[in-house]
Amino acid sequence: MDFCIEEFYEALCTECEREGLAYRRDPERVYIENFAHFVYISEKKIKARNYYQYSPPDTMEFNEKFVFSDMGYAFNLINRAMLKLALEKRPGSYALRECCEVFEKLPLNYEYGISYKIEDVIGSVSYQKLIESRGGRKLNVKYRRLPLWFLETAVSLNLQKDEEFILDLMEKDSAKVTETLKKVKFPLCFPDFKFSFLMEFLGIGKKIGLEPSRSIWRNKIILSDILKMAEKTETNGIWQKLLKVEDVAGLERLHDRISKKYRKKIAQEIVPRELDINERFYKISEVFSKDRELSFLKLITDEKELYDEGVIQENCVHSYVEEIESGICGIFSGIYKGRRYTVEIVRKGKFFECGQCLGRKNENDFFASELKRKIERCLERYRKHEENKKKVERILYLLFGPKGEKIFDERRVKG
Repeated sequence: MDFCIEEFYEALCTECEREGLAYRRDPERVYIENFAHFVYISEKKIKARNYYQYSPPDTMEFNEKFVFSDMGYAFNLINRAMLKLALEKRPGSYALRECCEVFEKLPLNYEYGISYKIEDVIGSVSYQKLIESRGGRKLNVKYRRLPLWFLETAVSLNLQKDEEFILDLMEKDSAKVTETLKKVKFPLCFPDFKFSFLMEFLGIGKKIGLEPSRSIWRNKIILSDILKMAEKTETNGIWQKLLKVEDVAGLERLHDRISKKYRKKIAQEIVPRELDINERFYKISEVFSKDRELSFLKLITDEKELYDEGVIQENCVHSYVEEIESGICGIFSGIYKGRRYTVEIVRKGKFFECGQCLGRKNENDFFASELKRKIERCLERYRKHEENKKKVERILYLLFGPKGEKIFDERRVKG
């Protein structure tokens, strides 16, 4: 099966557009701006290179021996493009069609645990049979009612018969279930997929509007917070409580009840303590302070202040201490148009985004949405500024070698 280079570039650009990514198409390559990756074909091989790294490019076969890579965002776009090309050549392949559906549903930051080639997909009867053969184990019949994009996770987990805790959850919330949940290692790069997996299997996902194809979703965040606080407060029967949830409002009420219990439990333990915050969030704080519309936002740097924010806003923001000190997020607070808002800024690799912007009792009102849009525009300007700075550094390094860094520093001081 021969693939056309032009068709590959077109398919890759189509995937970029579908994800809302900025890209630049040149005659002999595609530059994906959001991920700073050049993708091109040379000597019948696909090559992908990070703009800011000087190491050799990652290389993949441009034929049926193409191996689906789990190396991150840009490579998942390449995976999708190659699948689309293969399906155009073999429109009657049921396994290829199912595989395309899976990669379209999975977020770009999904880490695929089972390796296979295009020729393996073509030679399979279905996607399920493909991952079972490549994973070297049969999928338990009870797990086959999961949506296609969860099957690879189910096979990778390799749960034994005595570990089928999901079935036990239907009847009771036993100690064995809780222990098994703690031991399960999901082979993924983002933990919230674990909750989506469980909720989809239990059938709660549809009731609360979970969308597994999206990496960030309000209901998923609420669900994650519930499970996190339930563990810290040693709340019994949390899974049974979730099974009784009928809609989003019910999920929010359960969140509020556990949040109150959490604040009450930790109230006596809270003392003023400086949080170990990643320096990049101090930089974001500086960016906000210089922005005419966002200068009121202040980074919360003390654990007591974080707890007080949760009490004032009646939210669970203090439960984010571990995420804050792990460098995953930073919490800001401020008064916008007469109302107080709690803002979570999340670090995604080299970039930042506004994870949550909510009022009292996690209210997502009109002004909360307006403020979030302003924050996102500010973060986008900051991202572009940093990218331009990197480009200037690179050009000066190419022109002047190691002296280029000194020239750049001198220019910055004069500026």
